Amino acid sequence: KKRIDQVSEDDISRLHAMGSATKTEANRRREIIRKMFNVAQGWYPNAITKNPAIGPSITPYEESERERFLTKSEISRLIQALYTVEAEDQLRHRTSLNAIRMILFTGARPGEVFRMKWAQLDLDEAVWSKPASATKQNRRHRVPLAQDAVTLLKHIKQQDNGSEYVFASRNNPTRPIGEVRKTWTKALEIAEIKNETGTRLYDLRHTFATVLVAAGQSLFSVGKLLGHSTTKVTERYAHADLD
Repeated sequence: KKRIDQVSEDDISRLHAMGSATKTEANRRREIIRKMFNVAQGWYPNAITKNPAIGPSITPYEESERERFLTKSEISRLIQALYTVEAEDQLRHRTSLNAIRMILFTGARPGEVFRMKWAQLDLDEAVWSKPASATKQNRRHRVPLAQDAVTLLKHIKQQDNGSEYVFASRNNPTRPIGEVRKTWTKALEIAEIKNETGTRLYDLRHTFATVLVAAGQSLFSVGKLLGHSTTKVTERYAHADLD
């Protein structure tokens, strides 16, 4: 309820330290606020003379790099669990289930899959052309699609609901789905996939990369498929051969 020019470093410091489920979440919260005030300083330079999210009292928590990926057994159980969820309530979960499958088949970021449009796809050539506006690096990214992904997309196309989005919201087909949390949680429970650090939807991206590296694909090739800007980002998967 404060005016933006009344928000202090102490306010942000306390917000950074309270109510976070994880240290990573707290750091991201602070980073979002820092960005907000940077933008606001450009709009109101006379009102905001200092970014309150930057200062000695706000020290980012140390974060350990997550290297969670599903094992072969977990992948098998997850795929079977997706079919089980679909059988229980196809109408409610179908779009979310297909989105989860597409993330596993492509290694794409969940947000990229959720916003996938039919116009971006060439199913005959098995290519997905992601526009710059849809990628983290803000540049166009063309990736080949595995046969499983193409087969799934053709199946979805047969159930065409007229939306430009592949994974359209059931309540509003003019918009894409925003998340699949309930379906993901249900599938993990059925598959009995448990981990001390939890299993996130994003871990399917790590799984995709790890499987490819373990199969002998180069870090360069895997990085290109994932849309990494440098191979350094992909190097975390170099351990896959050992595992």
